[in-house]
Amino acid sequence: MHNWASDSIALSKQQAYAAHVLMRRPSMTARIEQRRQTVEVVCFLHATLMELTDIAIAIEAKRCCGVICWHSALQAALPRGFWTPSLVRSQLPQDGPARHPYDAFTTN
Repeated sequence: MHNWASDSIALSKQQAYAAHVLMRRPSMTARIEQRRQTVEVVCFLHATLMELTDIAIAIEAKRCCGVICWHSALQAALPRGFWTPSLVRSQLPQDGPARHPYDAFTTN
């Protein structure tokens, strides 16, 4: 697929080919001409990759927004100069891996 120029096929057409793969029973796929089968499977993989990439970006954006909102709320709640990374770490459970998103950005 990395050598195939998928830009030559419109995105709507790629999605239609991908839909054909999803709607067809696997036993029917074997009866299709090899070239068409290849095009449909490649379009299916390409459409699925794009969809999963969009989902991953949306999840990461939500996580980043959560960290930013948490940080902003903490800054607003505590007096200026009072908030420190060590204070945050001291409030976390010590029995396992850090559960708070901020700990991924701090070092001991």
